[in-house]
Amino acid sequence: MRRTISLMLSTAAMTSTVGAWTQAAAQDAASGSEAAATTNVTGTLGRGVEEVIVSAQKEAERLQDVPVPVSVISADQLASNNQLRIQDYYTRSPGLGLALIGDAGVPTIAIRGITTGGVTNPTVAILIDDVPYGSSTTQGGGYLVPDIDPSDLAQVEVLRGPQGTLYGASSIGGLLKYVTVDPSIEAFTGRAEIGFSDVRGGGDEGYNFRGAVNIPLGDTFAIRASGFTGREAGYVDNPLTGEQDINRRDNDGGRLAALWRPSERVSVKLTALLQDSERHGTDEVDKSLSGLQRNALRRSGGYVRDTQAYAATIRADLGRAEIVSASGYSIDKIETNIDVTASFGEFANASFGVSGSSAPFHRKTEKVSQELRLLVPLGERVKWMIGAFYTDERVDATGDFAAVNPADGGVVGTLLTLATPSDFTEYSAFTNVTFTFTDRFDVQLGGRLSHNELSFHTIRSGVLQPIFFPNAPNVPEVNSEDEPFTYLVTPRWKISRDFMLYARFASGYRPGGPNTTCGTANIPCQFGADTTENYEIGLKGAVLEGAVSFDASMYYIDWKDVQLSLSTGALGFQDNAGAARSQGAELSLQSNPVDGLTVSAWVAFSEAELAEDFPETLSRIRGAEGDPLPYSSRWSGNFSIDQEFPLGRATGFLGGSISYVGERKGQFKATPVRQSFPSYTQTDLRAGVVYESWTLNMFCNNVSDERGVLRSGLDATVPNPDLFTYIQPRTIGFSVTKSF
Repeated sequence: MRRTISLMLSTAAMTSTVGAWTQAAAQDAASGSEAAATTNVTGTLGRGVEEVIVSAQKEAERLQDVPVPVSVISADQLASNNQLRIQDYYTRSPGLGLALIGDAGVPTIAIRGITTGGVTNPTVAILIDDVPYGSSTTQGGGYLVPDIDPSDLAQVEVLRGPQGTLYGASSIGGLLKYVTVDPSIEAFTGRAEIGFSDVRGGGDEGYNFRGAVNIPLGDTFAIRASGFTGREAGYVDNPLTGEQDINRRDNDGGRLAALWRPSERVSVKLTALLQDSERHGTDEVDKSLSGLQRNALRRSGGYVRDTQAYAATIRADLGRAEIVSASGYSIDKIETNIDVTASFGEFANASFGVSGSSAPFHRKTEKVSQELRLLVPLGERVKWMIGAFYTDERVDATGDFAAVNPADGGVVGTLLTLATPSDFTEYSAFTNVTFTFTDRFDVQLGGRLSHNELSFHTIRSGVLQPIFFPNAPNVPEVNSEDEPFTYLVTPRWKISRDFMLYARFASGYRPGGPNTTCGTANIPCQFGADTTENYEIGLKGAVLEGAVSFDASMYYIDWKDVQLSLSTGALGFQDNAGAARSQGAELSLQSNPVDGLTVSAWVAFSEAELAEDFPETLSRIRGAEGDPLPYSSRWSGNFSIDQEFPLGRATGFLGGSISYVGERKGQFKATPVRQSFPSYTQTDLRAGVVYESWTLNMFCNNVSDERGVLRSGLDATVPNPDLFTYIQPRTIGFSVTKSF
């Protein structure tokens, strides 16, 4: 087993609202107050390095004090630079990887290489504030990441390594948390923004309009409302139909939040977030054609996604204890339509006399969750958190294979329909106890016991049903259940207020589930759970009188009973196979060497690979010990520099960043040959002026027009080596913002 020790330079882009760090703010953070827990509170260390508050451990803490590797990405910076999707900014966090999976090329993420690619149960949990979003299963689309518009976010937090004790199922690799802006009872404020962008190779410009307003209603109640609408310019043309810019995106949505503080000890927050996104066609490019082009059936290759998240959070200070109730209800709907003529065109011609075939798909996932936790000190040196969690996910999914007339894209008949309703339920109890032995040394112990149940059935129909499923026209209801236990042990030594050394031993768990295509070709009807165990040491601190802050860690992750995405021709399924490991090192730096200048950088080394050969029973794919896991780059890094300077009564700013993503491999295949994704470097530039309440921001993303590969057609259900999806071409634009 190869073991490599390396260092890694890193800072997660932490540009956020700068304010004075006061003792009162520190007390609010320590008590887990509403404002501190959900709003990016900053101060300064020494000569001006920003200090950030995060809620990684379900209570507000200084980033420097959290014994977890956490990256923080500023939402303001994302909005200003028109980086609205996770694929636009995933390179801002060390260890965060991205792949476009499913034949529609929808984004999924992995942390520290914990992924086998393909359509599987998620390895990274998604939260919006304190409430989990998305499913824990493949059937519910839990592997798909929602692109939450940054217009009403404070920051995005990325927690690296298994988080099973505090966050439960499907956090075996880590956690992505969208932190929203709270309403404030202090003052009436607002913000309006307009922006435009142009993509190289695109025909029409992109645009966006955003607005937000905070309205206090008395001394105890406030509401915050925000909304946005916009279009992201397309750049892929379809010579088959004559359509241009088929991959343009239309986005709109809004958020409404209400905060009631009847006393200093009690707060109630209600939120509703709604967002719609539509991509009109595929992002894929056919390298056998000139330029950025792709031949496809009309109205194929795009998707529509509807995101709804509703939450109620109640916090009550009971004196020496605090109780928190977090209730959530979400709806995630997605509709896709892909071109499958290569696989089903002959069937379409034989059955309906047309040569085209598409696969429209619809899924609606409804999720209800409830968490109740109590934080209470037991004497002077013991802090105890105990909690209970419940979630229920109901999924209605239907996929068709249709016969299509290529001339107009019209559907003339249905070849095959698969309806796969399912229900996933989880009950959990968890606890986290911190024993403080001295003012500088403490130990956290945590555990989580869960019980989950899953039921599903499959209904099949269409002219191809007797051909593909002759012995199993339907799958009757199948039930499964499991009772996993996850743990956490974290000793922490505070060498000084701004210097901390920690070790972390943590585990994660991902539930198994059903295969809706079982009943043919020896496809099993169920697959089992898998687990990770993480061994890590980390060091956080500030040196040179606070002028430089850093975050370093080294880790080893042991992954057992790995879940894999497999296929038999056009039919996909999942199974378990062997073990894998991920080991590496990460280091992040941020500095303010002179007034107005901020320099940050990170570099990461990660060796994510199989720990043993795939068993012979998985003859459909090949994998040997030492083979790299899909989409994981061994080296990655980011360097960023920003300078502010006076311009008379105004303030100017100028900056740029360089991101590097190393070579990656695609999904495991039936032969040892896998798609190789070459390394790429992306350079982004930004500049602007702030004058009183006005801000002009200009940007140029992907300055060199790099063709970084995010997806290969070899990883599709029906492989096509000529199809690739690239990072967005060079994009220039500007935005004007007015605050009041």
